[in-house]
Amino acid sequence: MAEKNVKRKNVTRKSKRYGRHVVVMQNRRISHNYTWLAGVAAVALMTIICLAVGRSSGRLEDKNAAYDKQIAQLNVQIDEQNKRKEDLKTRSIYVTTKQFIEEFAREKLGLVYEDELIFRANDNSDN
Repeated sequence: MAEKNVKRKNVTRKSKRYGRHVVVMQNRRISHNYTWLAGVAAVALMTIICLAVGRSSGRLEDKNAAYDKQIAQLNVQIDEQNKRKEDLKTRSIYVTTKQFIEEFAREKLGLVYEDELIFRANDNSDN
């Protein structure tokens, strides 16, 4: 009942063709009072997004450079370890030879062959 006292300028009811509960706007003019505000908000939002993306891409580039440096260091370590591996392989072959066994027995254990003569220098400096 309170609806009878409300003025409706731009709205009419068309009950014949569309049914009695359908409301059709006569004046479809959109209010342009706040459209400039929406445009400014869209531009501001795009600016903020561009700044955020630019900043994060800068951080990603820094991380990428750090990772490249780390990869280079790890490649150097790999090369060093491969060289060490080859040295150890060569050493393991040498350790099984007769020459190594003789050198080890002479230097570490002080052993000599039965028919071998040993000459030692005198450490006395009195003479």
